[in-house]
Amino acid sequence: MFRLWTRLVYRAITRRFARSAIACCGVALGIAALVLLEATMEGVSDAMVRNTVALHHGHVAASWTGSEEPDLARLRAVRGVRAVLRRRACGGMLVSGRHQEGTTLCGVEPLQEAAETVIAGKVVAGTYLRKPGTVLLGRGLAERLGVGPGDSLQFHRPGHAAMPFAVCGVFRTGVELLDGNGAFVLLADCPNEGARQEIAAFLHPGADARGSAQDLAPWLPAAARITPWQEALAELVQLIALNHVAMNIVQILALVILAFGVSNTAFISIGERTRELGILKAVGLTPASIRWTVLGEVLLLVGLAGLLGDLAGCGVTALAGTHGIDLSRWTSENPHFIASGRIYPRLTLRSIVLPVLVALACGLMAALLPAARASRITVTEALRHV
Repeated sequence: MFRLWTRLVYRAITRRFARSAIACCGVALGIAALVLLEATMEGVSDAMVRNTVALHHGHVAASWTGSEEPDLARLRAVRGVRAVLRRRACGGMLVSGRHQEGTTLCGVEPLQEAAETVIAGKVVAGTYLRKPGTVLLGRGLAERLGVGPGDSLQFHRPGHAAMPFAVCGVFRTGVELLDGNGAFVLLADCPNEGARQEIAAFLHPGADARGSAQDLAPWLPAAARITPWQEALAELVQLIALNHVAMNIVQILALVILAFGVSNTAFISIGERTRELGILKAVGLTPASIRWTVLGEVLLLVGLAGLLGDLAGCGVTALAGTHGIDLSRWTSENPHFIASGRIYPRLTLRSIVLPVLVALACGLMAALLPAARASRITVTEALRHV
């Protein structure tokens, strides 16, 4: 019986090869598009995370008060870690003539910062940090202080002597909080007494920030507060989740359309094979066998199309992932794409397997009604088509 069933399924597809091929190509194209779309959405999420953590935070941030030093060599050897930046933050007042603004000086190592963060590339006036005794200000803060490159100002802290600085440059990221309060100096120029010590770890693509945070903990001071980006950037986590919800809706709509197409193809096939199905019933084939014949035809068609679509989608995604897709025209004012508007689609197990499995499920459900219709064809009805 199984041999007869497979022959019937094979014959049903090959006898109408042109129509079967067109239907197969249509389903394959839809699945390929879904694979690429899912991978592109993963690339968009990766780009948003990469750009946002490059503003300043890093994938994992740690902070503590006191003079205890971290084990930088051990931190940089943790699996998944690409770079570890040392920082120091000290609160006080910047004063220029009659203008004064409360802010936090952030002491950094400029070469390492320039390699991992976007600030160096966002200088709109003057230069990035180079010399001791200079400060790099956000544009909003510089405007409120009324200063520009080459101007002098002082940093005041209660109980300490004023520290003079010369403005080396002004940066603009488009992020109001950073532009309105950012003040960067060399790490050696930032006061150590009463300051907050900080570490920012940047990870390799695909590394788990929460897992890396746990791996970094043993090599940090016991009092350090460790924050993966998911905790510090809750709005970004929600935005990525919202993107996935939107992607799921698109997938559902696409697969529903695919199911209607498959169901229509199956109904047309049954209409053309009424005589054949009636004869099969006359020679003893049961309604259940006829139902399975129709279902097998649809599943074979969708399965083959799914395989071809998966291969095509993976190929196009791999090509796009190598060269990237430039979305700068549509992301230039988006703070989550501040460093770069180029995304790199990334394949995941979900993007490869899920479209095919859901397409098979939709194809099966779409074939149930045509299969039931085929099983109810009577010999009398089939004779009318002789």
